[in-house]
Amino acid sequence: NESIFNKFKNELNIEKIYLAAATTFPDALSSSAAAAKNNSFVVLSDTKSVRNSVRNIFDANRGLINKVNILSSNKIIPDNILDELKIQLSY
Repeated sequence: NESIFNKFKNELNIEKIYLAAATTFPDALSSSAAAAKNNSFVVLSDTKSVRNSVRNIFDANRGLINKVNILSSNKIIPDNILDELKIQLSY
């Protein structure tokens, strides 16, 4: 995830990225279509803890990311994952 992101970062619109659970195929698949439409990127997250590669993507690009679209319910990607990534929800 991180190495692919870094390879294509300069070609992507990372103002708006997508976060999906790596373990739920429908969420990851649907988010890839939305991300492609917006020339963006899908970050795949574990559902129980935050991998260092995911944390690195968010930490290194925090000033460039304006919106994170979460393509799972909080039962799939729980609030503690979002808190750890310092993602604030807006409704």
